[in-house]
Amino acid sequence: FFWWRVGFASVLWAVGVWDALRDLSWGLRLALYGLCWVVTVDTLSPFLEADTFASVVFGLTTVAALLWFLNLYNFMDGIDGLAGGMGVIGFAALGALGAQAGDFGFFFICATISAACGGFLVFNFPRARIFMGDAGSSVLGLLAAALSLKADRDGLFPLWLSVLVFSPFIVDATVTLFRRALRREVLWRAHRSHFYQRLVALGSSHRRATLSEYLLMLACAVSALLVRDAPHRSQYIVLFAWASTYGILRLSISAAERRRISQ
Repeated sequence: FFWWRVGFASVLWAVGVWDALRDLSWGLRLALYGLCWVVTVDTLSPFLEADTFASVVFGLTTVAALLWFLNLYNFMDGIDGLAGGMGVIGFAALGALGAQAGDFGFFFICATISAACGGFLVFNFPRARIFMGDAGSSVLGLLAAALSLKADRDGLFPLWLSVLVFSPFIVDATVTLFRRALRREVLWRAHRSHFYQRLVALGSSHRRATLSEYLLMLACAVSALLVRDAPHRSQYIVLFAWASTYGILRLSISAAERRRISQ
């Protein structure tokens, strides 16, 4: 697991640097990201080798989800300190979940990534002196997805707990993408439609918006740790509570924007 991911993470880093220097086209960058099937071969083989249609569909869907995760972490790297801080919290949570399952090798890998994000955050917190860019955000997206898949495959903890931990990124990026698609916007063009960007447009400082996102992800991480071994009914209640929370937050931001326009 480890050396395959290190190798491909290095490829993604090189693509990010290349894009920063030469401004790669969206199509070429997506094609290069498509090489991520290498990362998922051992993870997906039980599904892709199965003889049921549902298993094959699940495997291919997982590949598509991995590609989306590579890009959504990049999409969410839009204000100082956001992606770095979420990396600290998210990977620390994955490591803690692995430690709960007794896999301290998994814990060590996640803790190392979290610590690296923390060292970067010292210089990236608002106001930032250095920036992550595609070279950093794509690698973090790859590592988050690959480690989540590995944990699920190895029986450490189910995939939905990883999704819950990173749900502030996943929900924001996914909902924003669908909203822009419904408006028939050009999806690969720069925009300011993410919820954290809308918070800033409503008057929040970058620092306050970033800290609010930290608090949200920390709450998600704590929830995941608390319900890992809980009865299924309790897990469903937590998922419903978080779905409701995101719905309320979305409606609150939209209502604040309408009030601002009407003034």
